Amino acid sequence: MIFTMLFSLTFMSCKNAEVIDEPKNDSFIYITQAALTEPYTIPGNYTYEEGKPVLNVPLSVYRTGLKELEAYSVSILQTNVVLAQTTKLPAEAYNLADTIIADADNRTVNFNLELNIDFLRKNIKTNYSIVLTLTDPSKYELDESLKSVKILIKTEELLKAADLYYDWELKFEDNFDGDKVNVSNWGIYNGETKKREAITVENGLLVVTTSKDKDGVITGGGMAHYSNYLFGRIEFRVRMESDPQQSVGGVILTWPKGGNWPIDGEMDIYEVAVKDNTFSTFMHYGADNSKKQYRHEVDKTVWHIMRLDWFEDVLILYRDGEKVWEITDKVVIPQVMHHLCIQAGPNLPTMGDPIKMYVDWVRIYQIRK
Repeated sequence: MIFTMLFSLTFMSCKNAEVIDEPKNDSFIYITQAALTEPYTIPGNYTYEEGKPVLNVPLSVYRTGLKELEAYSVSILQTNVVLAQTTKLPAEAYNLADTIIADADNRTVNFNLELNIDFLRKNIKTNYSIVLTLTDPSKYELDESLKSVKILIKTEELLKAADLYYDWELKFEDNFDGDKVNVSNWGIYNGETKKREAITVENGLLVVTTSKDKDGVITGGGMAHYSNYLFGRIEFRVRMESDPQQSVGGVILTWPKGGNWPIDGEMDIYEVAVKDNTFSTFMHYGADNSKKQYRHEVDKTVWHIMRLDWFEDVLILYRDGEKVWEITDKVVIPQVMHHLCIQAGPNLPTMGDPIKMYVDWVRIYQIRK
């Protein structure tokens, strides 16, 4: 009896060892995003191509296992499950392939859940959910725990993140395509330190030149847009030449219509005023000319697209398409009409060769009413 028990234990131990050491050849299909978060929340993951009528939620199906890869297909459908405090995403709100087809060369198949932008805009205050599940595979098994993905769509957040929340109307644009500044749009400075001749248009670019004349007098140039705006979006493309002596400053700013400075504020969206090749953004406010600064640790000598979204309760600054700064303190945010100014001039009483600031284009938008 004792011998039999020992033999049985030995046999079981060997059998278990064989199972552990044996490589698993089972292959499964599952939705990749089902393994990431619960639920898969949008706008955390989406793509948008400007001008297209849809937002894309990237998804993928993955095949595991050590078996040789083969082509296969699997159906995908929406279930009747609805996440708490959401509405089921209706069929007219999205596009989705019925069948996912995988070739024999790849384990991963990428596809998109396409969300209709017009539908989302009409239902901004509603959060939606959609639960997708795999079914009817032509080969392999489905991983039951990962064959479904719950997707939460936070509509308002998504549209804001994709810059589709507001309907922006282009109010002014200047691409500096002629041979001189259009003086029906801009007033050019002409005084002791800012000279008219410092403002030129060359090869589709506005050029503001700071230079020293034969008598050693250093002058720059500037101009102001005639139209004033209350809130909106201001966007431009700009760069400045290298300045080894760090003797020249340049700024693209907004100035209050009534000239009640500093009480009515000043927004220096792009300002070269530091002693290196970077630039900053300054917000001036209050009777004592208080200011807040954001320093851009990037090279001023290469092109940058600067954008300021100016709302009653928030300022949002973008550089090269990336949000970099946000201000929600209404004390800082101008509440009166401003106009755009472009200028450059000396920071020091001496300088070497002329230094130029270039502006490729300027655009001003407001929300369509």
